[in-house]
Amino acid sequence: MSRGIGKIQRKILAIARDGEYRDDYTLAALAHGLRPHLSAMPPTPSQLTSTRRALAGLAERGLAFRVGRRWTTERKRVLADTIRNGHYLRSVPTRPVHWFEHDGAVVVFGVPANRNFSQWLLGKPNAVAELARLWAPDGHRPNLLTEALSAAIASLRKAAPGYEALVSYADPNMGHEGHVYRAASWTALGAADESRWYHRNGTPIARRRLRGLRKADLGAHGIVEEARPAKLRFVRGLTRAARRIIAERAAAVPHKRP
Repeated sequence: MSRGIGKIQRKILAIARDGEYRDDYTLAALAHGLRPHLSAMPPTPSQLTSTRRALAGLAERGLAFRVGRRWTTERKRVLADTIRNGHYLRSVPTRPVHWFEHDGAVVVFGVPANRNFSQWLLGKPNAVAELARLWAPDGHRPNLLTEALSAAIASLRKAAPGYEALVSYADPNMGHEGHVYRAASWTALGAADESRWYHRNGTPIARRRLRGLRKADLGAHGIVEEARPAKLRFVRGLTRAARRIIAERAAAVPHKRP
């Protein structure tokens, strides 16, 4: 029979309730009643050892997560920072609904940017989730993205069973042609409208970061606006009815836009 949470582990969980990153030195000091920023007395080697052992045990239980030399108990924060640091958009969706990690790959589902898409596709609101981010580290093994996508969809269906379909977009401007979606049996459904791309020295900037700025002010901030070719749209039904609707729409109006 496995042992329960130990005394030091309970203290670490209480300290890390705010989700902030802390190194093991700081956690050891706080867990043993020291004030690392006020006290000249550092944690002893035995205190550090017990803290590191407690952190390792929490990590095995999925209750603590290590990023470099720092620890946090907030898994979503780790995944969000991974996306911010690794994904080409350098941002996370504004309205995420489900986070998933599979063997180093990160998948994020969110509310569709086009609020009318669910009504257009299925004839009902709030029945479609958008695959907002899909990322894996450079040099990842073959088929990792399709495996992660399949596992993430299964997880989403358990966590949010109300969704009947998914939508995602492949940006040809970034060299993405939707090969992952095709390999995962998603259905191509035309293209979205021509998009506007904002960047500073070639680094993409999410449109929501520009809220409050007038178009005339973009240049003063070194931001360039460019018209870009439309993104390719891919959808996947999660129910039999949704799959039937998607097949009919793809066959009849593959290029119609919502």
